[in-house]
Order: sequence, then C-alpha cells, then structure tokens
Amino acid sequence: MLRQFYQRPDLDEASAWEASAKASPQVPIQELKRLIEQVLDMLNEHQRRTIQKVIFEGLTLKEVAEQTHESLSNVRNHYYRGLDRLRACLSPQPAAVCTEQILPTGELSHGKA
Repeated sequence: MLRQFYQRPDLDEASAWEASAKASPQVPIQELKRLIEQVLDMLNEHQRRTIQKVIFEGLTLKEVAEQTHESLSNVRNHYYRGLDRLRACLSPQPAAVCTEQILPTGELSHGKA
C-alpha cells in the first residue's frame, strides 16, 4: 500500500487549481504603481534607494555598496529593514510603523501616569 504522500495529484485537480489562480482579480497597473510609490515614500532615503536598486535595477547588495561607497553590512541593514517596513505597511492591518511620526531626539511624548 502506498502512502498518500507518494500519490500523484490528479491532472484535472491541478488544471482546475491553475484556472482558479488565473481567474483571481488583478490590480490595475496604474493602481499598483501608485501603491508602490506611496509605500516607498514611507521609507527613509537609504532604505528607498537600496530597495530600488536591488529590486527594480537588479543590482546585488554588494554592487549597491560599491556604488554608494557604504559598507556591505550597512547596505544589507538598509535593505532588510526597508523590506520589513514595506511588509508591515502592506499587511492587511498596517502596523503603527507606517503612520508614526518620528520625533527628533529630546521630543519624546510622555503620557500622564
């Protein structure tokens, strides 16, 4: 007796799944472009520049580091922190990180106790 793990999926099931995936609603290109620009504006300059070069221009992190004259570890931090922020902003329930205003040092608000 074969285990279920080793059984091949039915071809009809696979075709039905593929057809349903293609039938999912598409976001219009202009809407998607506007959303991407809006979310990229939420990043700081280093994060935005790094993500644009890696994702849209196809550069490696090492190439970005060479172009910007920054260390590879700094570029890597900009990239992954930017991705984390994008992920938080694009999640179904955006985290406060997307809308928070960063206060200059010394201007922390203190709640009443």
